[in-house]
Amino acid sequence: CLSIVDLLIIYSYFFFLHWLSWKTMITVLLENVQGFHLIKVNQNFSVEKIEKKKLRTMNETLQYIHLVKKDELHNKLKIFLEKTENINKYLVVQSKKLKNKIEKTINRKNLKIIVKHKIIRKIKEEMEKREKKDRRMMENEKIRHISFSYYNIKLHLGKRKIDLGIIYCLKLSDQVEKTISSQTSKLKEWYSLHFPELSEIVQDNFTYTKLVYKIGKKEDIKIKDLTELVEKDTECKIKSAARLSIGKEFSRGEMECLNFLACQLISYHNLFSRLSLFLDNKMFILAPNISALIGEKIGARLISHSGSMINLCKCPASTIQMFGAENALFKALKQKKATPKFGHIFNSKIISGSKRDGVGKLCRLISGKTALCSRIDALGENKYGGSLGIKYLVEIENKAKQMGHNKAKF
Repeated sequence: CLSIVDLLIIYSYFFFLHWLSWKTMITVLLENVQGFHLIKVNQNFSVEKIEKKKLRTMNETLQYIHLVKKDELHNKLKIFLEKTENINKYLVVQSKKLKNKIEKTINRKNLKIIVKHKIIRKIKEEMEKREKKDRRMMENEKIRHISFSYYNIKLHLGKRKIDLGIIYCLKLSDQVEKTISSQTSKLKEWYSLHFPELSEIVQDNFTYTKLVYKIGKKEDIKIKDLTELVEKDTECKIKSAARLSIGKEFSRGEMECLNFLACQLISYHNLFSRLSLFLDNKMFILAPNISALIGEKIGARLISHSGSMINLCKCPASTIQMFGAENALFKALKQKKATPKFGHIFNSKIISGSKRDGVGKLCRLISGKTALCSRIDALGENKYGGSLGIKYLVEIENKAKQMGHNKAKF
């Protein structure tokens, strides 16, 4: 059973609606792609009078959509409401935010703004019935066109976020590198059954893959010219080793499979080199000082680990130093052992080429300078073309020499 308070609330609500419908006509504000509509409605929710203000150009409509998203009032809507004198005592709007904005900007003593979704829904249904099919199709086409234009603008703004492109490029290049290493080892194992001496003569994986694709069967090596891939001395060694090879003969099907695998690996190598070039170029645009200090790839790893360039610039030097070594750090803390001193920064040329003793100090120095460079690159108006990164690199080199790291490969 309903309580007396509930019954009073329901009664007062119905009384208000009844009084509202009979006392005055309601004015409803509708906004759509065409413009603004002030609609006068009677007690049966039938439309009696409509006043319109059209948004004529596409730019005006897009500007209005941006203002709606920011919860701001359009100047044309403000002028339209101020000039229109036929607004009744009650104005029904679609949202509370719009209601608050109208109350702040428009000074009308007798005007009361209310939010009633049911009334607006019924008015929209009534308006749709009135509109012709052809006009409705035109409006739908306009909505589609505006939505495409709006999201094109959003995507264009999203293009400025170069750091996302760098993160995806780095992840893809890592995946391609893993694929190359695993498939090259399989290719070597398989082709070594046919020509085992080739892997001892040629150490480079990419050159080995190209030679497998070029040579095919070792019996046909006499006809092949290998000077494009290797030097003449190496070519003579390969040809002499092929004559005395102890490998077994391969069938046509096996050679076709190996050639296809070698072709795939060559395409993966080309993709990896393209991704590396793209990464270097984008890192020079986004973070030239970080690239100059610790290298493009390590800088990209730090950005990827933090999530974005802005997140990286917010991190202190101690956090940047430990990026990539979180698991080892927590394991050391759990087992109460010595904590690691570096993460991704260890792969930089300065640290990897220096002595092991005193590396912790050098790592702290590099992470501190990296934190400064990240703030300059992310928030600075002028990135100085990476000159600050080079300046900090020279300072670190001098410090490393003072600390006794004379054998460091700078």
